[in-house]
Amino acid sequence: MAAIYGLEYSCRALCARPSDDNDEGDILNFLVGTCSARHDNQLHALAFDDESEEITSQVYSYPQGAIQALSCNNLDRSMVAVLRESADLDYSVALHKLGEGSTLEDEATAVLNSKPQSFVWHPNDSHSLAVASETQLALYDTSTTVQLEVAYLHACTCSSTACLSTTLSLDTLTHPV
Repeated sequence: MAAIYGLEYSCRALCARPSDDNDEGDILNFLVGTCSARHDNQLHALAFDDESEEITSQVYSYPQGAIQALSCNNLDRSMVAVLRESADLDYSVALHKLGEGSTLEDEATAVLNSKPQSFVWHPNDSHSLAVASETQLALYDTSTTVQLEVAYLHACTCSSTACLSTTLSLDTLTHPV
């Protein structure tokens, strides 16, 4: 027997979600984000019961733009970071709290200068999120929405094969994003 779950719109984002303390048995949790350019998008919280092969879902409306990527917080399963693309092709990472019912609460947003290559939560700190782009690596404190550190990545222009291709410089920033 196979389990199938259908989406209303195409999907580009999928991430594993930590299990709920109340989950009994083998429950696998995922978040799926749609990326429609014409419709309000959706964030689907899925729970797959491995024993009964049943899927339960909670669907959250997401009108803020196409969901390009997702990252779930390992320490706080209600928190999710969403890379979204607006109609103007601007990129931002938005933090949301998955509430009761179909409530999706906005926590913070970081508007980015370029499309991030990846972003990930710190494994031991539920308030730290790292965002990497082609030219920088930024660390955010999500409890205060302050960009804590930024590392600028500079490509080497010399022709030596022995030269390291990337240098790293850290600056501490104290302004809100």
